[in-house]
Amino acid sequence: FVVAHTVAPHPPFVFDAQGNYLYPEGIYGLWDGDAFIKQEATLEEYLAGYTAELTYINRRVEAMLDELLARSTRPPVIILQADHGPGSQLDWDSAEDTNMTERMSILNAYLLPGEEPAGLYEGITPVNTFRLILNRYFGTELELLDDRSYFSTWKRPYRFIDVTDRIGSK
Repeated sequence: FVVAHTVAPHPPFVFDAQGNYLYPEGIYGLWDGDAFIKQEATLEEYLAGYTAELTYINRRVEAMLDELLARSTRPPVIILQADHGPGSQLDWDSAEDTNMTERMSILNAYLLPGEEPAGLYEGITPVNTFRLILNRYFGTELELLDDRSYFSTWKRPYRFIDVTDRIGSK
């Protein structure tokens, strides 16, 4: 069992599309959305940096998956899952002014050996990923939870706002 959290693509953008290191000017921080755009870049620069870094990271992930599959002695379970989508239209102070479709849309890809469709369904959210896998491969009987998405502002991180209806999840 391996978990790897890669903080890319994410501001500050430190790779170009070919994987060359970039050395952004300004204070290093992991702020995103309007906090990054107000302090470090324009929206156009954000989009260009995100796209370039994503291009490079995608190539690296594909190579890693090819190697993992080539070396596996039995079919592995693989989950590629993002913790959030881009933040070019994120307003840390406002759920209303944030593009929730952009922020809540994530990469959520699975390789699940065996019969298809493996219990996956349209609109599955990360809260059910391991429940589904544990039920299928380890004989547990965990109940699936409601697939909901929540947002909180920077100033009130524990005040969760249900934004499921704003992103079309069912």
